[in-house]
Amino acid sequence: MPLTTSFPLTATLLLFAGLTDCQALNRFTQESYDCTATAAPLGRIVFTKTSQGAVGVIEGASPDKITITAITDTQIDADWGGEPVQIQRGTGRVLFTRNAIVSSYACKAAQFRM
Repeated sequence: MPLTTSFPLTATLLLFAGLTDCQALNRFTQESYDCTATAAPLGRIVFTKTSQGAVGVIEGASPDKITITAITDTQIDADWGGEPVQIQRGTGRVLFTRNAIVSSYACKAAQFRM
């Protein structure tokens, strides 16, 4: 009898473990782009949530908030004080568009998960 009850229990546990998303186990995720070593108009961009509509923090410039307008696995499109900002998530390249002039900066991308 113990063999027949333990098999369905084991199978259920294995199925549940296989379907569990490891992202849910992360309690905190932070994505940042450090531009202090460049001539960028800001020091650092920090996102604690990376979803459309999420608001990040700008360090070293005003306004100090940046809003994500679109996001993919490779790119973040954002709005910073009414001006579009495009961030390449893999390389850390940040493109600012001001008065129809596009400026590109090689910032350092970092991701922290806990």
